[in-house]
Amino acid sequence: MKRIKLKTGNEDVSVVTSSSDSLYDTSSVESYLSMLASRRNLSNLSDFELKSELDAVKARREGRMLFEDDFEGNSLDESMWNVDDGFFNKRMWYVNSKENVLVNNSQLIITCSKNSFSGKTSAGQIHTRGNFDFGGNVRIEGKFKMPTISGFWPAFWTWGSDCYSVRNGASDYSELDIFEIFGASPRIDVNFWSGDSVGDGTTAGVENKSFTIRNNDEKWHIYRADIYANKIEVYFDGVLFGTFDTTSVKGSMYYKLRQYLLVSVQMWERDTVSSNIEDAQLRCDWIRVYALSDGNQYPDSITLKETNVTLNVGDKYRILCDTPNSFDRTIKYIIQDEAIVSHGDMVVSEIVAKSPGKTKVLLRTRNGRSAIFNVTVNE
Repeated sequence: MKRIKLKTGNEDVSVVTSSSDSLYDTSSVESYLSMLASRRNLSNLSDFELKSELDAVKARREGRMLFEDDFEGNSLDESMWNVDDGFFNKRMWYVNSKENVLVNNSQLIITCSKNSFSGKTSAGQIHTRGNFDFGGNVRIEGKFKMPTISGFWPAFWTWGSDCYSVRNGASDYSELDIFEIFGASPRIDVNFWSGDSVGDGTTAGVENKSFTIRNNDEKWHIYRADIYANKIEVYFDGVLFGTFDTTSVKGSMYYKLRQYLLVSVQMWERDTVSSNIEDAQLRCDWIRVYALSDGNQYPDSITLKETNVTLNVGDKYRILCDTPNSFDRTIKYIIQDEAIVSHGDMVVSEIVAKSPGKTKVLLRTRNGRSAIFNVTVNE
């Protein structure tokens, strides 16, 4: 055990490093930082990274954390992410392969590699479409590092949930590139797109704004966007670098549409592709999305259609509920007395009355939201 003393503003936080136990009570600052200390040396955290961690703790305690992935273990959580698989452009294609998209040593790694079947360079893209999307006043942030290589095009971005159908005639378009590096250019760019597409996959009629943060130094950095109804603020390592005004008719489309997350490595077609692009990697330590305290549009708990039910022995009943967002739809059901009620065979939310008595079913989301469902089984 090693005790680390950290100063955060006017408050001293005492942290005790612990064993590699994966179960931590994240309801307090101390326990969460203790968990962090088991993964990395907190004494080496910069002020802005510590501030980021403490903001996340506060969001969890207040029930505002909507999505987070620390990429623990050695496999991608497929309940959160989808891996694209198919052609992208003339030079490369996305491949759903561990050679291109993998989680290793608690990091997401997306790699460019030569595909033996096609002869093309293959890369990777993951996204949360169908698993998680968001709206309202939110903060999106992630910790990344990447090389600068001619042809290598990494990006962390959001896309409107309906934009996938733009090529099929959808008219509304929205995109925020929290960072992207275009091939040989060392610049870290931020881009905002919002408005009306003509339905043919182009961005005609879409408002576009952009700015450059700085040149890439191939080190770890935290990229962040705070989204509000009238603006989007973009931060680099805790410093505000630029603001997009979204008050125009076209610009306001972004806030009106729900968005999902993407992390990708593509090939920039306008560059000569360097031979060093093979095995070039984008690495990510963690990604979070949480509602900002000023403008939280999400309810704090699970909503049950009914909280009490009376059954006869042998009856089956499906518990109907709603949750604040799609990420929270993964619900764990904990039955107080399984001698009275057990899980049904078909779906986890279906219960079966086994014997007379009263019991409770606890519903809990991965973000800690919960609700109690009471069951009485008649004699």
